[in-house]
Amino acid sequence: MKKIIYLLAVIYLFSMLPQKGEAQIIQLTFTGLNNNVNAPLDSIRVSNLTQGGDTLLIWPDTVLTQGASGLAETLEPQNRFSLRNEGSNPVTDQTTISLVIPQSDRLVVRTTDLLGRQQVLFDKVVTAGTHAFNFKPANNYFLILTAQWRKEITSLKIVNSASNTNAANELTHAGSVELKQSSPVHGSSGALPLKNSKSAFILSTGDQLLLEGYADNMYHSMLDTVQYYITYTFHFDAPSPCAGTPYINYGGEIYPTVQIGTQCWMAKNLNIGTYVESVSTGIDHSEASNNSIIEKYCINNDINNCTIYGGLYDWDEMMGYTTTEGTQGICPTGWHIPTDSEWCTMTIFLDPSVVCSSQQSGYFISGKMKEVGTAHWNSTNTGVTNSSGFTALPGGSRAVEGNFFFTLSTSLFWSSSEDSSTEAMLRKLTADDIFIIRNSQVKTRGISVRCLRDN
Repeated sequence: MKKIIYLLAVIYLFSMLPQKGEAQIIQLTFTGLNNNVNAPLDSIRVSNLTQGGDTLLIWPDTVLTQGASGLAETLEPQNRFSLRNEGSNPVTDQTTISLVIPQSDRLVVRTTDLLGRQQVLFDKVVTAGTHAFNFKPANNYFLILTAQWRKEITSLKIVNSASNTNAANELTHAGSVELKQSSPVHGSSGALPLKNSKSAFILSTGDQLLLEGYADNMYHSMLDTVQYYITYTFHFDAPSPCAGTPYINYGGEIYPTVQIGTQCWMAKNLNIGTYVESVSTGIDHSEASNNSIIEKYCINNDINNCTIYGGLYDWDEMMGYTTTEGTQGICPTGWHIPTDSEWCTMTIFLDPSVVCSSQQSGYFISGKMKEVGTAHWNSTNTGVTNSSGFTALPGGSRAVEGNFFFTLSTSLFWSSSEDSSTEAMLRKLTADDIFIIRNSQVKTRGISVRCLRDN
């Protein structure tokens, strides 16, 4: 029996691969945790930062599914034949199916198992409009629901996780709404409003999303790109994005934010400007110049590394060729290059054992600021929590002679405060140290940049 179920599962998964003219299923599932305890979600807002638009899920709806019926599943206009699953998939009890019928005519809706055996059949002449069906799967693990209107056919793949495996499948016509009307669905089963919040919202794989979760007056948000199937967990005890500014769109790139004490920081290294190749000459020099173009280095002269670690910038280039402490520099409007004092404020808030007058200090600060794991850091990056949400990455640096050093092992961040006419203050975190280092470096060195929001 297990082998049969496994075989059916393989067949089903293969059938889920995009066919010609069919879009892949995208399913986003959401949960919440607060101090490792389940936190039921009141609502979830999903905003598509790439294509625009957003949608709101209200409890108990915590699953957003799109594309299950092919191209029509991306929510066609109401004058086109389309099929949409309004509930979750897999189905635990029952789900609601909506069908848009452009003109009155015969509609055939059937469900079949993976061997093509018919389970349920609806075959009637229906009026033009949006029709709702309640579907309760029972004795099959995987089903195909197919709808035919005139010569057009569309289908929906359904996974059944219900426990009532001895009951019969049920498909009930729940009512309809005439085209271009916004009144609730009506019929013998009573009012059944369709979820209009999803009707104009489109997702495609690779789109950048802002995900915002709310639970019992708690809020958390995250940024991610669309994948086919993924479960997102809102950690309400985790660091919060900045109120009113959960992200910044700057230069076509999305930067998440994080609130640390009274300060609002970018939670990702700055990556703005035109790439310039660093040439190793053996002498102190800069490839950047005061030419009104922001110029950046990329680790090992690989522009793809700028996408991951951000750009590396000479101090003068970062500052916009001024020496004014706290200047905007290459940061977006409303943000600035943090001063040495502002770095002190942040690090002491995270770890009171930090002493800013010392070159290195702090018993916990490094682990609180670095990204967890070894996806980017080397293997000595242990004991890390990133509890601050700062998510420091080992961008290393460009040496003044033009070589690159400390990749995978070191994070360095400029401040806008000078130490002398040739050097400026910075902060440094390493893979194998618990403390933070405060010192100065020559201004022609290429180093990472974080921006701080203006008060």
